[in-house]
Amino acid sequence: MKRYIFVFLLFLFLVISGCGKAKAKNKINTKKKTTEEKVGLAKSMIAPDFTLKDIEGNSHTLSEYRGKVVLVDFWATWCFPCIIEIPHFVKLYNQYKERGFVILGASLDNNEKRLKNFIKNQAINYPVLVNARKVSVIYAVQGIPTAYLIDKDGRITEKFVGYAPGAEKKIEKLILKLIEKEDG
Repeated sequence: MKRYIFVFLLFLFLVISGCGKAKAKNKINTKKKTTEEKVGLAKSMIAPDFTLKDIEGNSHTLSEYRGKVVLVDFWATWCFPCIIEIPHFVKLYNQYKERGFVILGASLDNNEKRLKNFIKNQAINYPVLVNARKVSVIYAVQGIPTAYLIDKDGRITEKFVGYAPGAEKKIEKLILKLIEKEDG
């Protein structure tokens, strides 16, 4: 009996002492960076950095795209609004990639074969990142499509949730504004 009480108390102590530490590890780091910038999801904050591999196995780190305007798009092949939105993104990418615009398509798909077929059929010519679920949690993605527009300094300038007809025109205007503002 004493042994069971001892085991129970030891278990209880370990659970209580471990819970606070586990929660701290799951938070987004908003402490000062070397450049004295805060990281977060609010407009004008530095976008949380991440590294993911694309469908071909090449690594992409968000911070390595500093100096470019970046659209990080969280999507999936089974998402109907995403399917409608992607051809518009392909067009925007083709139109502005030479001016420093990049799209990182962060796929939430589990089936890589299906994803490869989708990329081919949709003629997606920008990097499609795989295994993006953990990053989608960091970016507080609650529904897809969700896209973040990030300026050349790595700051979040806009968040787009869902798709509405004509939304691509608003996105294009914002992209142009960022490219022109930072070019001139």
